Amino acid sequence: MNADLSRLQELAEVVDWLAGLLAAPLPAAAVEAYRDDAGDRLFDAIAEELACTTAIAHMRDALRAGGSPDAAALDLSVAYTRLFEGVSGAATVPLCESAYTSADGRPYGPASAEMDALLRRFGVGVAPSCVEPPDHVSLELALLAARLREGDAEGAARLLGRLCRWLPELTRRCRASDPRGFYGAVAALLQTLLSMQDCEGGDPSFVRVQQD
Repeated sequence: MNADLSRLQELAEVVDWLAGLLAAPLPAAAVEAYRDDAGDRLFDAIAEELACTTAIAHMRDALRAGGSPDAAALDLSVAYTRLFEGVSGAATVPLCESAYTSADGRPYGPASAEMDALLRRFGVGVAPSCVEPPDHVSLELALLAARLREGDAEGAARLLGRLCRWLPELTRRCRASDPRGFYGAVAALLQTLLSMQDCEGGDPSFVRVQQD
């Protein structure tokens, strides 16, 4: 396999994993799996891939806190609800692009329609059980992962450009609200990915080697 394509596919796995972590709270079975040897190997690999040992340490701490996997999963579910689902009022961190790019900050803004069109353009279906709008961060990241996995430099660059419009603010607010917690650590990993992309300079460094 071409080394550059292999690199994109490795990044795709990390992006897809992060998308899943932000889609919904972790069930107890996932918490238990992350505590075993395979989970340790996964975290070690991501820490090396993204050079984010502190963030990974915070994730491990959160997964092992509270005693049993059921108790830890409950704590993480409370944290997810508090951070992302509106119960914290002004301190809530929205997970949809429209909240950051629409004039009124409401869901289902122009970004939602744009992402719906992109999903259809790339032939990606959303599970009927999914109740989130198309511009939810988990869906945008999942689509980015699919383009990276396919080696689609143009499509990946387009999606990275979208994410650079709003994800830095989401990650900033999430880290401020949960600085040593699980979701603050997820945000730190996303910030690392964005720094590889160079949002301010607009350099699509994830995919540049594929475009040359």
